[in-house]
Amino acid sequence: MRKLLLCTMLLPLVLMGCTDPIAAKQDPIQEYPQVHLTSYWLQTHLRVQQPIVSRVGAGQLAVQVSIRNLTDDDLSLDYKYYFMDEKGKQIQESGWTFVKVPRKGINAIDFTSLNFQAADFRVEIRYRE
Repeated sequence: MRKLLLCTMLLPLVLMGCTDPIAAKQDPIQEYPQVHLTSYWLQTHLRVQQPIVSRVGAGQLAVQVSIRNLTDDDLSLDYKYYFMDEKGKQIQESGWTFVKVPRKGINAIDFTSLNFQAADFRVEIRYRE
């Protein structure tokens, strides 16, 4: 009886050493959106225009995103942006910045990279707490 109990306890330990490497699950999103929202509520009550991207000054990347408020109330939002180099490595991150979008109105957020190495961007928009 003791041998059976000991074998039963040791068997999982022996089998754990006999497994193949555990492969990471692949991300199904091939291209992440440049503008993303932190809630489904915002997705229902906001609309964003296609970002306008240009090079300015010494080659910095300048971005403008127009936001339309579909609600009957002013919306207080925060946004945070990231710039990536041509390989997708993050090279710049901002802090949260306030923007107010009037009821049934439009406002734009503008941001510019600090250097010419920025090749792409992401911006995250959340409801201000």
